[in-house]
Amino acid sequence: MTPSRIEDATQASVVTFLIETLQPYRTEAGEALSESTTIEAVGIDSFDFVEILFKIEDHYGIDLDFNANLKFTDLKSIGDLATEILTFKNRKIAA
Repeated sequence: MTPSRIEDATQASVVTFLIETLQPYRTEAGEALSESTTIEAVGIDSFDFVEILFKIEDHYGIDLDFNANLKFTDLKSIGDLATEILTFKNRKIAA
């Protein structure tokens, strides 16, 4: 089980949570999801991405403050999304 408090999150735990969350959205069978799996390879679209953001917010009890459509094109991999979540964590802790 992954930590549900953003303060306890690590890159590895966020990646694990994202893989578990993204698995049902896969449109094709293939290699196992990993940190380097591209968002495109998962097969999600921008609407799915917004739904996934809500799941992330619910899981970690946070409000992600960014334009989902812009970030959808900027985030290339599961690892990129995990890094973005941890960047939010660091901003929250610093505040």
